[in-house]
Amino acid sequence: SADLIAEPDSLADIDQNKIINYAIDNQLDVYRSNSGLYYRIDKEGEGDQLQWGDRVSAHYRAYTLDGKEFDNSYKKARPLKFYVGNMIPGFNEGLQLLKPRAKALALIPSGLAYGDMGVQISEEEYLIPPNEVIVFEVEVLEKLKSAQ
Repeated sequence: SADLIAEPDSLADIDQNKIINYAIDNQLDVYRSNSGLYYRIDKEGEGDQLQWGDRVSAHYRAYTLDGKEFDNSYKKARPLKFYVGNMIPGFNEGLQLLKPRAKALALIPSGLAYGDMGVQISEEEYLIPPNEVIVFEVEVLEKLKSAQ
C-alpha cells in the first residue's frame, strides 16, 4: 500500500492504484518492475529464464480486474505456441522473468496492455475496453525449438 498515489494525475498513476488496490483486496503479494508491471511468481520453473525471441508453449487465463475473462487456453484444451516478443508488452516483459515450467500472475497496466485502443469486437462492443488493466495467469509448459 506504500505505492498508492494520493493524487494520481496520469493514467499510469490511476492504473497503479487500481493494481495495488486489487492486490490488497485479493491478498496478493506482488512485485513491481520499473515499467509498472506487477507480478507474482507462483512456481519458479527450471532451467534458464526465457528471453526475447524464445518460442514457448504456455497455458494462460486472461481477464480484467472485475473478473471478466476474455481468453483462456485451458478451456480451449490447447496451449498457445508463440514467440516471446509477439505478445503485448506487459506479457512479453513478464515472460522474461520466468523459466520453463514456471507459473505466474501478471497485473498489466493499460499502457503495457491494449492501451487506448482496447480490443473492439464490433462497432459498439469491446472485448477489452480502452485503458483497461488486465490480469494474466500463465503457466510456461516448455521452451520449444524455433521450427516446432
